[in-house]
Amino acid sequence: MNYSIIALTMSLILLIIAISLQENSFEEFYIWPMEADKGILDTITTNTATYLSRTGTSNNVEIFLLRNLEIAEKYNYGFRVLKYSIVNATLYSSCEKAIVNMTVMYDMLWGRYCATVFLVIEVVNITEFRDPLTGDTYYKIIITCLMERGVPRSIIGIGSVEVSYSHNNIWILTCPKSLKTVMLEDWRGIRVELKIGGD
Repeated sequence: MNYSIIALTMSLILLIIAISLQENSFEEFYIWPMEADKGILDTITTNTATYLSRTGTSNNVEIFLLRNLEIAEKYNYGFRVLKYSIVNATLYSSCEKAIVNMTVMYDMLWGRYCATVFLVIEVVNITEFRDPLTGDTYYKIIITCLMERGVPRSIIGIGSVEVSYSHNNIWILTCPKSLKTVMLEDWRGIRVELKIGGD
């Protein structure tokens, strides 16, 4: 048998295999409207949670959410929310834990989507120490943080609160003992308040 015919036959067989594999190997893992809409809805829910945490009241949260939805519909072609309902808009603050939780259910053209954003800060330990140079008394507060996607990227202290990351989701706060509350903010702008007492 001629080698040219064998090579041509082998090429033809490989071409048929490649075409059949190419047609079968594409799976639909990204549907534009649904994935794009979910990203927009997550962003709107995060903005609303930030608003809730900064105002400290849930009175105008629905108005703020509605305005965000109107702006998103105006500037994102094809984005449309048929109906929405706020499932949870929680602010909680104590000496042991601080929570901001925002959950909204959206009805879209392609189905229903539940967007949840939360930040939970738990106090592990509080100790006092005195600065030997100034004589001022400070709190050293050890906390853990949790959000809907795991561990926050960063936490900052508002005012005279210093925050440092230790290890394994352990954060250390240092603040004057005279403070009655400690205000913390995560990388998304969501704020929580821990009540720590004070003089």
